[in-house]
Amino acid sequence: MSRSAALRYEPSAEDHHDRTEEQNHHLVRREVVRFVVDCLMLFVVAAGVGVYIAQLREMRTTNDVAQQALNKSLRDTIQAAKDTQAALKASREQLGVMIAIDRAYVALRTAFFDVNRGLVSVEFENTGRVPARDVSIQTHSTRIAGDAMRIINSDTKTWGAGHTHLFPGGKMKVSIPLPGFVTNTEGPAIKRRQETLGIAGKITYGDGFGATDTTAFCLTYDPDPDGWNACPIASFKELQR
Repeated sequence: MSRSAALRYEPSAEDHHDRTEEQNHHLVRREVVRFVVDCLMLFVVAAGVGVYIAQLREMRTTNDVAQQALNKSLRDTIQAAKDTQAALKASREQLGVMIAIDRAYVALRTAFFDVNRGLVSVEFENTGRVPARDVSIQTHSTRIAGDAMRIINSDTKTWGAGHTHLFPGGKMKVSIPLPGFVTNTEGPAIKRRQETLGIAGKITYGDGFGATDTTAFCLTYDPDPDGWNACPIASFKELQR
């Protein structure tokens, strides 16, 4: 055999088969590895999705619990506000009742007409439970001729006690002079109802609880049986008409 013939080698069919089978095994291994990697990646993605879904459910549950707690807190706050308003209303009502019971009340107690002196004496009393503060009295007297409703005299006076308080049960006397009163003529005229004597006024005072109150009065003299009749009034301005 020559040297050139020895160098030229032709693989046999068996060698070709072995090489082909090795290549196929390599391809199979590569595909298996790729499949395994894909499966692992799919598993990782699926696990991540599962974790996300679990976290989302937990967040929703937490949000629902928080919303329920917030709603309950709002309901409790609204109810507490209503309870507070009701308590304040009840407290104000109780305070109003207490003030109405304990406050000062100054009113006209008696009135006396001295026909000989042309003088009307009135007495005021605090019938309340606390002192009346800064009492002031404004009076108005009128004498009217009965035949033509002619005003003979009209006079207004203000009596102030300064900062002197009128204590519970205390009395205050005020003398109302009748300007121009002629005892010899007007006295008998009033007695015979030919002339009408009227007095009116208002009493302003502090009720002892920080409020100022006013009591108005209006009286006409009745010679028989030597007393006084109440007359309706709406305001002190009406007393001066």
